[in-house]
Amino acid sequence: MSEGGRHGSVPDLSSAHPGVTGFGFHFVAMEGTGATVKEQTAAQALSALLKANPDLSVNGTVSAVVEESDPLEHAEQCAVIDWARAHEDVYPALRLLYAVPNGGYRHPATGAALVREGVRSGIPDLCLPVARRGFHSMYIEMKRIGGRPSSAQLYIIEQLREFGNMAVVCYGAGEAIRALEHYLAE
Repeated sequence: MSEGGRHGSVPDLSSAHPGVTGFGFHFVAMEGTGATVKEQTAAQALSALLKANPDLSVNGTVSAVVEESDPLEHAEQCAVIDWARAHEDVYPALRLLYAVPNGGYRHPATGAALVREGVRSGIPDLCLPVARRGFHSMYIEMKRIGGRPSSAQLYIIEQLREFGNMAVVCYGAGEAIRALEHYLAE
């Protein structure tokens, strides 16, 4: 989307320093004849676009549509993964993007078994194990817009940065997609 389509400022991330924690923008969509302007997250904008254009698909498939009323972190992360799958031809490294299933409710016995297997609290939600821009890999902690990382998440992010990884907190799908595009741009 062009600069004119974003609302708010987007910092220049060309330095890609490890202190970057996120960069925000909202898509601004015109409804009807343009009399109403509505700010939307990238997930909401993608959902609206796909609902308005059911014939629109990338590589013949769209695996999930995020409901506009669903502001959950899960929905935002699903939108990022859908975008990544649709752009693997543009950025082949996206084929290696994976989710770390640390969150969510689990039965205590299952949780205990996972901890024994190596699950740790605070590990970011997404990992792209591809070296770019002087970093070993990229980690993304997803947060819904208005959410905040926990102290365990902030500690792990700082440790990942100290060991040469890009680790960012992204508030909504739009920030995560923008971070991935920046990281993968040659």
